[in-house]
Amino acid sequence: MNNTASPGGSRKISYKYMLVQNRIETKPAYVAECSISYDSDAEIKRTARFTLHPAGIDFLRDEIRVYMIVNDAEYCLGTFILATPTVNENTGNALADVEAYDSTIILQEDCFTEPKFYAAGTRYDVIFADILASAGVESIIPTITDELPADREFEIGTSKLSALNEMLDEINYNPIIADEYGNIIISKYVEPSAKTATKEYTAGAGSVISSEIISEIDYYSIPNIFIARCDNPDIDTILYSKYVNDNPGSKLSTVARGRNIVSELYTPDYTTSQEMLDEYIRRKAYESSLVFDKIQITTANMPGHGYRDIIRVENGNISGIYVERTWQMDLSVGALMSHSLVGVISL
Repeated sequence: MNNTASPGGSRKISYKYMLVQNRIETKPAYVAECSISYDSDAEIKRTARFTLHPAGIDFLRDEIRVYMIVNDAEYCLGTFILATPTVNENTGNALADVEAYDSTIILQEDCFTEPKFYAAGTRYDVIFADILASAGVESIIPTITDELPADREFEIGTSKLSALNEMLDEINYNPIIADEYGNIIISKYVEPSAKTATKEYTAGAGSVISSEIISEIDYYSIPNIFIARCDNPDIDTILYSKYVNDNPGSKLSTVARGRNIVSELYTPDYTTSQEMLDEYIRRKAYESSLVFDKIQITTANMPGHGYRDIIRVENGNISGIYVERTWQMDLSVGALMSHSLVGVISL
């Protein structure tokens, strides 16, 4: 357990590391150093690096769960599956460096060993449950009434994670994520807005945010017209959808810029309806536009960050609602947490 005072005020902070087998905490792990990173655009989003005492750790079965303790309240920061340790030559073989990954690595490493077929009309939630069960992964799957519009077959060697994410994308769900305790989460995409903000970092007395903010605005070649076509030969109807950002209040719109900038042609193999394709291309329009207003901030280490949190930032000339794309923290004395954010826009 490491202890540190918070740069943001009078918080007392420490960290705890527990070994986990079969989802049950067994005993403490002796960790000298730890850093945790989260990349919302990566297939495996939450990763960690440990420098630890390897004695007593079963690297084939043990996981490490990390806690941040703030004024005696415990917050889980992640549960990680361990890769092969590398001996740390600088410590006389007493310590080992270990890369570690959240539980979605189970789905990435598990592939179909024979062609996997699902018939048209099969509900997506039934398919998701079948794939997760075949990988030995437990998950509470939301009710999804959408059905496959045509027969679907995944080739030998397709990772179960990529198969799941492909289908989730076409019905406008978020990609598979793992929460802090290693639970697999499936959730519906919700367009970011001020109403969906869950966190706030503002300057002032006792603030945890650093005064230094790096800001970048890049309007170059960001599309304002987006098109999609689904013409899978197994589906009777060819579906086409176009989304035009002609909102006068949007800095990226055809009206504000006085010209049309057309996106690449999006070609999902499957869609369940015209309405679903319309939702799909609006989401692609929104996600493609989340690139022009970028900021990087630093704060004291903070628990509770995960997949694309919506954050209100008020600091000097920076004021707005942002989507968090990446974050990183070193669990050490005096360390700060870095955040890469992009501005929530109007379409």
